[in-house]
Amino acid sequence: MENSVFKEQFEVRDNEIDIQGIVNNSNYMIYLGHARHNFVKKMGIDFIEYAKNGLNLVVASCSLNFKHPLKPNDQFYVTCQIKPTDSALRFTFYQEIRLTESDKLVLTADFVATCINEKAKRIINIALMCLGMDRSISIILVPFEPFCGIGTSKTFPCTFILF
Repeated sequence: MENSVFKEQFEVRDNEIDIQGIVNNSNYMIYLGHARHNFVKKMGIDFIEYAKNGLNLVVASCSLNFKHPLKPNDQFYVTCQIKPTDSALRFTFYQEIRLTESDKLVLTADFVATCINEKAKRIINIALMCLGMDRSISIILVPFEPFCGIGTSKTFPCTFILF
């Protein structure tokens, strides 16, 4: 999958507004998280299946830069794309929130994520090839059952390097 920009539409709901008449800052994390989850789901990555098999996709750090507040009934969209980091064990979700009508920038965010192998208590490298990144990376193929349809010989097009 090439590293295209994922986009999801939202609308501000009344219960998300604070005393100042703008969206409370905590709600932005919910919007961003919802878009990230749908983005990776579209890529064929199922958080539930990963977790059942001891692979936990987690956020290691995040940075949000607020540019313009959202207000009641605003319609907006959240974008999401993956960018490489300086570590083979992490990847960054770069996200933006923009007003639908004017395309005005509301927020930029970076979420650095990783995958932890719960059983081995190690961080693992989700091959960047799977995420549409550097196709020149040497990859060690490790079969992983959740991605091989049950009762079939079909394999998932992602590989893992265990450290």
